[in-house]
Order: sequence, then structure tokens, then C-alpha cells
Amino acid sequence: MKYFSDSDNVRKLKLEQDVRDAYVEVLSAHSAVDRLQTRYPHEDVARFGGSFLLLRSLSAARAVCDYFSGLQRCLTKDASKSMPIEPGNNDLPI
Repeated sequence: MKYFSDSDNVRKLKLEQDVRDAYVEVLSAHSAVDRLQTRYPHEDVARFGGSFLLLRSLSAARAVCDYFSGLQRCLTKDASKSMPIEPGNNDLPI
């Protein structure tokens, strides 16, 4: 596991800010999906949503899921530094 030295503090701060930014963007995507789910049944979205956009959205969602699954594996290796991860837990501070 790689740790940051004192000379890497700026890089570490940038990484932490990028993680915060990604968190906000993931929450935004989650909100967009919630809006779709509450307004339209799956069948309507699949039929009228536009196959190109839906396929691109599915691809992006899979990539995000794969990336965060890898992070989760890293976090569970070092449980002392991780917080419990529960699906659908949106109570994390920004």
C-alpha cells in the first residue's frame, strides 16, 4: 500500500478534493436515477428513453460500479481505516 510522504501533502489534498468532487457527482447521478424511477416505469424508459443514451448510461454506470467495487475491496483489506459500507447509505457528509 502506498503512503504519502510529507512532500506529497499537496498531492494528497488534491486527491481528497477530487474524491469529494466525485462524491458530489455520484450523488447527483443517484438523484437523477431516483427521478427517473419515481416518474417512469422501466418499460417506458427502455422504450422511449433513446437506446443510444441508455446504452451509454449503462456503460458509465458499470464503469463507476467497477471502480468503486475495487475501492471497496481495498477498504475492506484495511478495515481499521474504513467505515461500514451499506448499499444506499447517503448519510455521508460532503
